[in-house]
Amino acid sequence: MLKKTFVVIVASIAVLAAGQSAAAQTKVRVRFNPGTSGGTYAGVVKGYKYRDYLIPAKGGQTLFVELTTSHEGLEFIVRNPSGENLTNGETEFSTALERSGTYVVRVLMPRAYARRRESAVFKITFRID
Repeated sequence: MLKKTFVVIVASIAVLAAGQSAAAQTKVRVRFNPGTSGGTYAGVVKGYKYRDYLIPAKGGQTLFVELTTSHEGLEFIVRNPSGENLTNGETEFSTALERSGTYVVRVLMPRAYARRRESAVFKITFRID
């Protein structure tokens, strides 16, 4: 009986943990209006929740990202298609892309702010030249 109870508790914790990580993020596919090479998106993050922007791009193009917010701690991270960080904790970034694929820009709160469950409204601008 004790073993069965332990298995049920462990399984419940695993389901709750999986549910929290899935709920902790929002994924947005970045699309630009026809004839343009950029756009602006608005969003909100709170606590440990974050928002991922998925940007398809080709090697040789230049990616520009700018975050606008009144919150002092809000930042973003850019990841290349291999999952390697190109930045860490930026509010403005520009680089020539070495490879084609989907780049991820993650907008998040640093731990000190997330712990306090602070929230931030923001606008993020993307441009690919």
